[in-house]
Amino acid sequence: MEEQSKTSSLWSEETHYIQRMSDRESFYLHCSGGFRAGKVGNDRWMIEPILDRERPSSKGFFSLRQLEAFLKQSRITPVAFQHSGWTNGSYYSLWIPLIPGQANHQIGASDLWGNIAGNLGDAKRRARLSQMSEPKLEAVAAVLDEQDADERLALFISLSLRGMDISVEQIGEFYNENLVNGLAEGKFVEEHSSTTLDQVLFSHVHSFFMHAGAARDYLGALIAFRVGMDDRKDDFARFIGELRTHHLGSDPMLDFIHSQGLIAKSTTKLDKFETSGWLKDLSVLRKTFIHKRPFGSKFLERFGALKSLRADFPLYRYYRPVVTGSNSGETDVFDLIISQYRSMNALFHQLAYLTGSDTSVGTITDADIITARVKE
Repeated sequence: MEEQSKTSSLWSEETHYIQRMSDRESFYLHCSGGFRAGKVGNDRWMIEPILDRERPSSKGFFSLRQLEAFLKQSRITPVAFQHSGWTNGSYYSLWIPLIPGQANHQIGASDLWGNIAGNLGDAKRRARLSQMSEPKLEAVAAVLDEQDADERLALFISLSLRGMDISVEQIGEFYNENLVNGLAEGKFVEEHSSTTLDQVLFSHVHSFFMHAGAARDYLGALIAFRVGMDDRKDDFARFIGELRTHHLGSDPMLDFIHSQGLIAKSTTKLDKFETSGWLKDLSVLRKTFIHKRPFGSKFLERFGALKSLRADFPLYRYYRPVVTGSNSGETDVFDLIISQYRSMNALFHQLAYLTGSDTSVGTITDADIITARVKE
């Protein structure tokens, strides 16, 4: 009775209803250094943060062409568009990475690989699902989880690439917040500082290399499956270890990464291959931050600073050093990640079309609906 009394007394306490945001949306272009631009109308953009009368501000208006010229002059790298907002109080966000060499960025690499997995699955299981007289969730899940290697690995690649997107988005948010705060607090250029939230940055740097390495490994397993090798060798280094000259010419994806210099003949082992080019750089970075030490463990990596981008304009960026190899902190960790991120997106975007699979967005018809529930 005493416990019931305590519980019932809660209803007599003061109540504050949780506020729900009214519907709204935003469209931003995220860039290196914590810089971004917001679209506020038809071909009207504002850039931020700019220091105006000692306060971080947004400045406009620019056309898209003027914005592109400004970014180039200021040595700022565009990374991705973000369309986000609230509908009925629920937040949504669509991250659209810019793909080098492409004019249309609406469908990213992760989307393409997700479409491949979904279309492969639909073709294999549509009949089985339509024959279910009493579809239960567990039974439907069991059918959907029966995946062949090509579908399974395409899905894994899609999820890993999406993990990269999320990591880059969060690092960009960290940079933007620290840049705005630094300008608002009047921090001097090159004044190094840290906060308790630095652990957020360390975590997302780790996540980026984990997801990038996973996408690379699943790619190796998929190519192994397609050329008749053991697809259970789900480590790219193991896949390369089994690759031989006679495999070349048997798969468009394999031939493409070879033509791009991402794998090359071994200089020490006859008829064997090794990872090369920027993919080798990625592998080294992944091994460093996943297996040898976490980012943030070096003294220089624990402090960020503001840097001036232009002498003729009050434009600044956030900078966080990364120590790798002979580099003693001259490189910014976000710049390093952006370089690898753009290369990964360009590679997997092209490879998706080389699979020969259907990359179109899946559609649902009346025949595909197994069960439905109407909300009163």
